[in-house]
Amino acid sequence: MVIHPTSPGKAIMKKSIVTVLMLATAVLSFDGQRKGFTLGGGAGGSFTTYKPELSFDGSTMEFDRESSGGFATNLVIGYGISNTLLLHYFSHTNWFSYDNGDGDVTVATGNAGVQLVKYLVDGDASFVPSPYLYGGLGWSGWQAPFEGDDYGTLVGLGVSAGAGYEFAKHWSVQGGVFFTNPSDEEDGLKLTYKTVGFHVQIVGLAY
Repeated sequence: MVIHPTSPGKAIMKKSIVTVLMLATAVLSFDGQRKGFTLGGGAGGSFTTYKPELSFDGSTMEFDRESSGGFATNLVIGYGISNTLLLHYFSHTNWFSYDNGDGDVTVATGNAGVQLVKYLVDGDASFVPSPYLYGGLGWSGWQAPFEGDDYGTLVGLGVSAGAGYEFAKHWSVQGGVFFTNPSDEEDGLKLTYKTVGFHVQIVGLAY
């Protein structure tokens, strides 16, 4: 267990973002309406603030809250119940790096689960730009995915919420926030990250 899990991979991270965007736009249209199968993803900028806590034998040690800017990625897959209400499995991830004394370490933290998206305008067969709101509930994670077995994965609960604007068919700008508390316990010592993550992304959604 470590206070700061991390990784070196800015090049790998950029490749991951390109992969996300390729997946989001692999099929830009099914039948042109949000009702039905949907698949998408996005990428953009992130800001993450986190506060580590160590607990042992009923005592808790709190550390200073820290923050970092970085990249954000987003994957969704699901079904449009109607043209204005979508049910998705989602995964929001904020990526950031810091220097741990031995070099840069990259952290991936975020949440995944079930998400509802509500569009405020129903364009039916013709496209009409629309704002939308979303909210999600599920689990959370904190890991250093490029560091190997020396770094474990912390898991917990997470909630997310945000809003966006579909400015062109299949394309939106979106901002959101998640609140998570991933933790791990080993030999009675529990490490928790109380985390708040923000993102602004361009999102592509096939429907």
